[in-house]
Amino acid sequence: MIVSTKAIVLQSIKYQEKSLIVKCFTEKEGINTFFVKNAFSKSKSQSISYFQPLTLLNISYKEKKNNQLTYFSSLSLHYSYVSLHTDFNKSMVVMFLTEVLNQVLKDEQHRENLYTYLEKSFIWFDTAEWNPDFHIYFLFQLTKYLGFYPDDSHTKDLYFDKREGCFKNDYNPDCLNEDETLSFKKGLNITLTKPSGLNGSERKKILDLLLGYFQLHTHQSRQIHSLQVMNELF
Repeated sequence: MIVSTKAIVLQSIKYQEKSLIVKCFTEKEGINTFFVKNAFSKSKSQSISYFQPLTLLNISYKEKKNNQLTYFSSLSLHYSYVSLHTDFNKSMVVMFLTEVLNQVLKDEQHRENLYTYLEKSFIWFDTAEWNPDFHIYFLFQLTKYLGFYPDDSHTKDLYFDKREGCFKNDYNPDCLNEDETLSFKKGLNITLTKPSGLNGSERKKILDLLLGYFQLHTHQSRQIHSLQVMNELF
């Protein structure tokens, strides 16, 4: 059976001299991995430029059997980015978010609303003016689709319980301390419609806390290698 779907490129790994193994998050089937022969040729049908991180594609392929790699039957750009890969700041954020998504998106996650959120977010980021808060806002909103968005019904409470994902006044070992909780609240309150007023050190602290929250709920222990670049950028 031929599957036609939209897809977001998450990773491209060179295989031998001319080929690529491309990992995508597809709208219809979630994570899927494709083999691209002669990816470095000048063929317009499967140009190497199509496989940059977070590229939005229209693809079709034969439904795979077992764990075999899949070949594209057809491939085209769904949306052509204007600034995401050419603006230095945005490209650093792309590198960081791609690494996070590769860790937290699972094979079984193929909800169309998650795909729609990702696509709309990247198009917004591409067309909007540079916003240094985007990556934090994006990750907080992503938790809604992954099932662990913080319960914000008691944000006046002193501590944030990372395991339960809620604010409370009774401290336990799973809680952020008061200072950390205040920072976490600032991150949770970020919007893209007005400046947050955060400085670089505040963003770094919020991001560290947020990544720790992700790590707890996605059971990922791998280091985010691009985090250092992000901290230097902001």
